Amino acid sequence: MTTRSAIDIVRERISDDPPFGVRLGSSHDVGGLTLFALFSDGQHGEYELFAKARQIETAEVTEVGMGGSVPSLKAKNQGAIPVLMIEGEILIGLKQNRMLNTSILLPPKAHLNVPVACVEAHRWGRMTAKAGLSRYLISPK
Repeated sequence: MTTRSAIDIVRERISDDPPFGVRLGSSHDVGGLTLFALFSDGQHGEYELFAKARQIETAEVTEVGMGGSVPSLKAKNQGAIPVLMIEGEILIGLKQNRMLNTSILLPPKAHLNVPVACVEAHRWGRMTAKAGLSRYLISPK
């Protein structure tokens, strides 16, 4: 049995069932990283940034439960279009300030737990029921 590499899995996924009319171009290896050229065939997915969805109250982020969880928060999208939450966004309030560990496209009418990292030491007490959004982002670097 041959083990498929992660690159082969990604290539097959995008080639066989491309999202939103995406077309796969050639790949380029740089050290241990493989970059794929992606092209749009004119179809574009509609989405709204979390900052706007939060402002118009169609999306929110809360603690996972009453006790909370340092590495996880609950994101909820009550709107009709997907909400894009961007890696590095700082979510303030709740039991402590945290940042998103990855970019997430939250489907409409959905909720899911999202991975976060602590950016505020020594506080674990509820300040707000819903997360606010900082004016700053943390670079993935």
